[in-house]
Amino acid sequence: IYPDGTKVSNGVAAVALEGDSIIMAHLNTNATVFTTELYAILLALQHIQQNDLQNSVIYSDSLSSVRVLLSCSDTKNHLVKQGRALATQLCSRGFSICLC
Repeated sequence: IYPDGTKVSNGVAAVALEGDSIIMAHLNTNATVFTTELYAILLALQHIQQNDLQNSVIYSDSLSSVRVLLSCSDTKNHLVKQGRALATQLCSRGFSICLC
């Protein structure tokens, strides 16, 4: 699955691509690129859950997003908390997810 976030002059969006599936969300124009990248990874995780994709790889071009999601440090960022919680839940149910 390929997540990506983008911010251009006329809008902000997060997408996740998997095969023929395109999952997209428009975000607030004040969202940062980091936020869009995190949201795109969250969309990918939700897609994995909704489609029961037991073995998945998420290929992100946002090293900072990957690092913060894989980190054990405390955070106040709600997207990081959501992403970590969903990934943990999926893994505890036997899903195999590689985030790179």
